[in-house]
Amino acid sequence: MGEATPPRTSLLSLTRANERAKAWGKGVRGEIFARSRAYPLAVLHALVLLLASWTSDLATIARPPAPDDVSGWSLGPPREIPECERWLAEAGVTFTVASIPLHENRARTLTCGAPQVVRYKKGPTGIRIKGSPPVTCALALALSRFEPIVQEEAQRVFGEKVVRIEHIGTYNCREMADYPGWVSEHSYANGIDIRRFVLENGRVVDVLGHYGDGASATTDADTRFLRAVATRAFTENAFSVVLTPAFDRLHRNHLHLDMAPYRVDGTRATE
Repeated sequence: MGEATPPRTSLLSLTRANERAKAWGKGVRGEIFARSRAYPLAVLHALVLLLASWTSDLATIARPPAPDDVSGWSLGPPREIPECERWLAEAGVTFTVASIPLHENRARTLTCGAPQVVRYKKGPTGIRIKGSPPVTCALALALSRFEPIVQEEAQRVFGEKVVRIEHIGTYNCREMADYPGWVSEHSYANGIDIRRFVLENGRVVDVLGHYGDGASATTDADTRFLRAVATRAFTENAFSVVLTPAFDRLHRNHLHLDMAPYRVDGTRATE
């Protein structure tokens, strides 16, 4: 996940930082995975991200930084991207401006919502996302970069175009399901869970039962497509976090893609 080695710290110090943030009425932005054995660098990189706030430079915000080029950390919802709607329009995205006002959850332990939200209807290659979900403008930009990857792999594997993506959620004000105390990027509509891809000929490529461990040899076309799409989504920096069925059972039926200010490659099983 990178060559640089940030200063070492303990998970306890990160947990305390999260507790302090929640005491201020804000949760830590992002899902810092307490899987230090599987992802030791992800935890160490998180410390670096706590030292500063996000830069206002669009190129840095729109394209997540590499682990050795981290620009900062923000406690709470992501910041606005100047002229983001213009960038979306120029990218060929069909969208409408939406709103998820900042608010606390019922327990008053998390701040949810985001200051800059759009409904993503159709991307630059013609893929529609079912339900036109609300997403941050940063995530919408990421999806516009993701679409060409999807179409290239669909043509390579199936000789067909993808016309629709079906998902199981973008916005949900909550903590991480498997790590209580850590706020989810879904709390800011800054992540999407993709369940299946629908091709022009009607073929449905479902994540459930087809992804596998992400590494073993396979001749199954659906598996090859899903693994290629997920791997490229991470290695080509479309998203900063990519989690798949190879990561854990909670993701057995979807690809989780988000724009957290740290990077986690969950495309292959890790001992």
